[in-house]
Amino acid sequence: MEAQWPKQAAAPRNRHSVAPSGQTVTVGLAFSGTATLTSDYTRSGTSIVIPPGSTNGTVTLTAVQDTLDELMKPLSWIFPA
Repeated sequence: MEAQWPKQAAAPRNRHSVAPSGQTVTVGLAFSGTATLTSDYTRSGTSIVIPPGSTNGTVTLTAVQDTLDELMKPLSWIFPA
């Protein structure tokens, strides 16, 4: 999945659901692209933890606002197979 957004705009929100489990489920995420962590965006974590009985968890990606006039930079995040 890839998201691109200008730094002046709000980041897109993507939601993915899974079937409820009786156990905690941790989904690791990998990030790649030309957007640079801390100078272009921040993230709340590198995995999503889904509590027992729940169908969702959250990782927040936030675009860093600066005064540089830049083109959009892609950022991809990958769910394991």
